[in-house]
Amino acid sequence: MSPLLVVTGTGTEIGKTHTACALASAWGRSAKVAAVKPIESGGTADGDALGRVSTFHVTRCRAPYMYANPVSPHLAGRREGRPEIPYGVAIAFGGLAILTQRFLNQFV
Repeated sequence: MSPLLVVTGTGTEIGKTHTACALASAWGRSAKVAAVKPIESGGTADGDALGRVSTFHVTRCRAPYMYANPVSPHLAGRREGRPEIPYGVAIAFGGLAILTQRFLNQFV
């Protein structure tokens, strides 16, 4: 199976997306990369940035969990009555990993 890299952090505005973009851009020079933000709040800027550096044929995957409030996802989810569900994120990305592997296997 193709490698999976997860960039995570415990705060907002600490550089997770910037770091993920830099890693995806570098890795994308020699591999197919799908950079995705699973939970996004306050707009789509981060997901759009990740989509721009993706080299996989699906360059912009919409976040499975999106919130309008520009605050941390757990607060946005509470305020909007839709708390994020980590299991749902795992399901979404498990499916993405399977689809990615099937796509790449076509060229082996």
